[in-house]
Amino acid sequence: MIKFNDENILVTGASDGIGKAICMLLNSLGANVIGVARSESKLEQIQQEVQFKEKFHYICRDLSKELNEIPKLIIDISKEYGKLNGLVFCAGKLELLPLKAVSSENIDNLYNINIKSLLLTTKGFTDKRCSFDNSSIVYISSISSIIGIKGMSIYSSSKGAINSVVKTLAVELANRGIKINSVLPGHVETNMTLQNKEANSQEYLNELESMYPLGVGRPNDVANLVTFLLSDSSRWITGQNIVIDGGRTLL
Repeated sequence: MIKFNDENILVTGASDGIGKAICMLLNSLGANVIGVARSESKLEQIQQEVQFKEKFHYICRDLSKELNEIPKLIIDISKEYGKLNGLVFCAGKLELLPLKAVSSENIDNLYNINIKSLLLTTKGFTDKRCSFDNSSIVYISSISSIIGIKGMSIYSSSKGAINSVVKTLAVELANRGIKINSVLPGHVETNMTLQNKEANSQEYLNELESMYPLGVGRPNDVANLVTFLLSDSSRWITGQNIVIDGGRTLL
């Protein structure tokens, strides 16, 4: 079984869904988790639910609205909690939008959180003052970046950008022994997907029965893979975009 020995892991998008599952699992395995998210009430709820309360800390921030301050935020976090061993970037926004409805504003809004804040968080994390050599970075991408889904041109392209960043930074950061990977989940039932009426229509939900050989995913399915990628067990894996989709992309 994978275990952590008080390693400091920073998780963005920590308050719900996949991010929450990652925080809960890392905490149960012995990691010190610093969660960043917009909702203070949800972060407080996680504080009550985690197994080791002294090993979970949280910071309430909207990363998409403080882009230029993100690297400094990471420095401040490392000063308060110690140098970081891992980063999970789980913050993100899902939006179904046909091409005829696309505007410069909604492109900017989605890219600010899905890719700009990801890059700036990574910039802060990889500052030698903030992280150890041989640390690990994991991004949450999506299978929509590699298959065609109607109405997801902005979202899919932002996730495709993440896949490209993984390849480039794997080479760039190898001199410090930092490994970087992404996971590409299929449909995972979270509050974010449930709140999207188009993605949660009865017609679409019925289609999922035939689209996913192993059924739709749960947050813990993704959390288990992320935890492995953060651990020493994956020390020779870097630059990979790993599909986790219950067989969806096989059909």
